[in-house]
Amino acid sequence: MTCSNEGCTRKRGRRKVCESCRMKARRAAGKPLTSRTCSEKGCDRPHDARGLCNMHYHRVLRAEQRDGLRAFEDDPYAIAWEQSQKAA
Repeated sequence: MTCSNEGCTRKRGRRKVCESCRMKARRAAGKPLTSRTCSEKGCDRPHDARGLCNMHYHRVLRAEQRDGLRAFEDDPYAIAWEQSQKAA
């Protein structure tokens, strides 16, 4: 089954439209893409990545780059990257 939006040929799931068209419609309506909010105390912005809003997530990443630390100790991508650097 394909998306019901005109001109879209993507496959759809349980909804009438594909995920891409659904997200475009939510953005156009000014709705957040998720109902989750940032886990930082006192922040009510929408969740973006790793439990944080876009601002707090990038703040952590900048601090990581500045200090040479890994911000997310359980980050599988960072762990895999470090292992590949040691092997090279």
